[in-house]
Amino acid sequence: MKLKKIFSLFVAFALPAVLFTSCLSDDDEVFDQNSSNRLTEYLNNAKSVLRSAPNGWVMDYYVGDDQVYGGYAYTVKFDSLTCTAMSEVTDTLVSTSYYKMTTDEGAVLTFDTYNQVLHQLATPGPTTGSYEGMHADFEFVILSATPQLVVLKGKKTGNIMTMRPLETSAKDYLDKVKMQSDSMIISSLSGQLDGAEVNANIDIQNRSIEVMANGDTTTCAYAYTDKGFRLYKDLTIADKTVSEFSYDFSTKKATCTNSGTSLVMDGHLPATYQYFDKFAGDYVLKFVSEKRDGSKDTLSMDLQLVPNADGASYTLKGLSPAFDATMTYNKSKGSLELNTQKVADVNGQELWLNAFSGGSLYPGATATGMMTLWNGDNEHPVYTLVSNGGLVNGEEFVSDGYCLWLFENGEQAGQYTSSEYAFTGGLLAISNFISLTKK
Repeated sequence: MKLKKIFSLFVAFALPAVLFTSCLSDDDEVFDQNSSNRLTEYLNNAKSVLRSAPNGWVMDYYVGDDQVYGGYAYTVKFDSLTCTAMSEVTDTLVSTSYYKMTTDEGAVLTFDTYNQVLHQLATPGPTTGSYEGMHADFEFVILSATPQLVVLKGKKTGNIMTMRPLETSAKDYLDKVKMQSDSMIISSLSGQLDGAEVNANIDIQNRSIEVMANGDTTTCAYAYTDKGFRLYKDLTIADKTVSEFSYDFSTKKATCTNSGTSLVMDGHLPATYQYFDKFAGDYVLKFVSEKRDGSKDTLSMDLQLVPNADGASYTLKGLSPAFDATMTYNKSKGSLELNTQKVADVNGQELWLNAFSGGSLYPGATATGMMTLWNGDNEHPVYTLVSNGGLVNGEEFVSDGYCLWLFENGEQAGQYTSSEYAFTGGLLAISNFISLTKK
């Protein structure tokens, strides 16, 4: 949904590769015989390479413009006409479809018939949460192809994808990838390389890493492997190449496995980090209500957090007698986030729980919201609610409360002002949070 301009909120109550560039045209004379033959030979060689891996290939598949959603492990095995694919995204699903080698912007590999695995993230729908999917590729320019490494470039995103021959079965590889992604629970790394301090922040949610060394900061995506993780691009630190890491979840250590590089980094978590399964239970939310006359009351609300089967979110009950909300788990930060979201259909309109900032909001901006910070006490857990730092138009939106907002036929219909779907206590907005305390 496109973000609208900011609105004021009125509240009635509380607030080395070889790239074959495209030289083909409708005029067959553009190519002489030799160049045409060379392209045909290149295509035939690439197809032979694709079919040569007995177990198939593991592809580091990067999603979204500028790899905004990070990298995922896919496996693809080719025969003369079809390919069989699996991925960490689709779990145990195995899908076979046709593929094609063609000349369009150079030598191109295209998965031109629907494949449940290879097309999943490019398909619109509830899984991707977008009308155009996650802007993922299924057509690739072949930059280079050898039995050891195939390098592809997504035609839609321009992302570079690499394929390496599998040394084991696809299922075994993906099972190990899942173990790595499940066990790598860290938010930062620190270490030394040839006397240089190396620090990194990890965004597990979006599979991105920010590396700081020698006064420079570099951010890039990463993909999990069967042994750890691999960066989207090579980094140079103290004249050494850094791109691949093994990870030991028992010690929280990441070890660079690039030849000639001795970098071992320790993983860390913030003091406010809380594990997913610790959130379930009953809570009391305390907040301050400011009246029109300027007086203030401290109010409370009984809430319940119920874990969902996806293992990545909770259902929040008690915010309103008429609807429940969803809190998503941020694995990087160890917190739950209550973001802007649709919560009900009301008389032909959509009712949204919308985060605001000082009485202003971006209607429908699902990146905005608040998150929990744990007090570090396992016996008496107390959480504060702070802005999640969600970006709107590239800038941080500092959320400090919530209201109810209406949409009709995709257009805004204004603030909800009736009582049926109001927050508990008949409130039309809540803010000024004090604490969320587990009973």
